[in-house]
Amino acid sequence: ASSPAILQVIDANGTPVSEANPAAAGEVVQAFAVGLGPVSTTPADGNPPYIPATTNTTPVVTVGALQAQVEFSGLAPQMVGIYQINFTMPAGASGAVALTVNAGSQTTDAFVLSVQ
Repeated sequence: ASSPAILQVIDANGTPVSEANPAAAGEVVQAFAVGLGPVSTTPADGNPPYIPATTNTTPVVTVGALQAQVEFSGLAPQMVGIYQINFTMPAGASGAVALTVNAGSQTTDAFVLSVQ
């Protein structure tokens, strides 16, 4: 049903989060991933979603040892087969931290994320 992996994380300005551009506590960031499982509305094969297609189960996003608040989880608009998770960077996260996403019973490998 799910086999998640994180591809990239971007900030509110659409810039990839990196050591030179760390995410800030309280900021809503977007993680792009694959393998988050079934969605509410399935687009035709090979087509991007044109209406919101949310995941049937909200994934658990962990930043370091802190759980993040998930604002949206579903298929990324105008992308085929890519999921988007919008989440609020938790207060208290700082430095190079491990970002993981748990979807169903599967957890991604750690994605190292810079947070200020």
